[in-house]
Amino acid sequence: MTRRHVTGDRGTTVTSPDPRRTEIEAAASRWAVRLGGAPLSDAERRSLSAWLAESRDHRAAFEHAEAVLSELSRIGRAAKASPRRVVIRRRTRLYRLAAAAAVLLALTTGLLWVRDPLVMLAADFQSATGEARLVRLTDGSEVELSPASAIAVHFTGAERGIELLAGEAVFTVAPLGDGEARPFVVEANGARARALGTQFAVERVATGARVVVLEHRVEVAAPGGAEGGRVVLAPGQSVRYDRDGGLKAVAAADIGEATAWRDGYLVFDRIPLGEVADKLGRYRHGRIVIADSALASRQVSGVFRTSELDTALDVITRELGARTVSVFPLVTVVY
Repeated sequence: MTRRHVTGDRGTTVTSPDPRRTEIEAAASRWAVRLGGAPLSDAERRSLSAWLAESRDHRAAFEHAEAVLSELSRIGRAAKASPRRVVIRRRTRLYRLAAAAAVLLALTTGLLWVRDPLVMLAADFQSATGEARLVRLTDGSEVELSPASAIAVHFTGAERGIELLAGEAVFTVAPLGDGEARPFVVEANGARARALGTQFAVERVATGARVVVLEHRVEVAAPGGAEGGRVVLAPGQSVRYDRDGGLKAVAAADIGEATAWRDGYLVFDRIPLGEVADKLGRYRHGRIVIADSALASRQVSGVFRTSELDTALDVITRELGARTVSVFPLVTVVY
């Protein structure tokens, strides 16, 4: 699951930006955002004046950042008023303008946190971006973590508990017997999957979780929903849980598709773009931000190699009639 730094349809190699210019533009963006908040203190005013006086590059970057912040505000107002008719002015400067807007968006919303620091602190085991990891637990069970995934282990005298904090994983459970009587339970976003057999997969998504059974059976319990809050899944079956709508109806699942990431592929079958972006973000550095909820709800289908996900994002956005702007390696905005 190594990552190639490519962009566009021609496979052009991405080069790293000039560190000094990147630092200046980031500082200018921070000052522009700060000026849009509470009034500056005396110390901040002196600091800004000194920074601007250091170089003409500082002042030019600051003026550009202020213009971009104003333009981003205009785009946001226009999107609310008429989402289909948003136009970015000065198209000859589209890339630089939109890229700077992406940085400002990330700075103002905290979206540069690709990995949740609270999850990282709570995790007993986690995998890095773009890298899968096999974990062997003390009871003999195994957990295959997909990239950028994390679990916390809560083994007690009564239960072998696992909390899936981020991402997805395949669990191969050591069976009961031979002195092991504790049930094996995985919790993810409010849903609890209790192993009645040996192997199943759990994926945590923003609004809930999905459980797919590979072998034997798994009991899934969650508040509310069409199934009365509890179902037992057989091999090749899946169920989704949504925090707002509860447990959904049991559905057939293609096991090969559900675990394709183990073989270096991602398979999407009518999956919302927002969820697709979250999954792509586990395999590539930098945050993927969807500009509005309507776009995030658009459905995506396709099969993509995990080694070519920069190209995959280009393909997806082109098929949806959307665009992307990026500030490598921080953020890509889809709008």
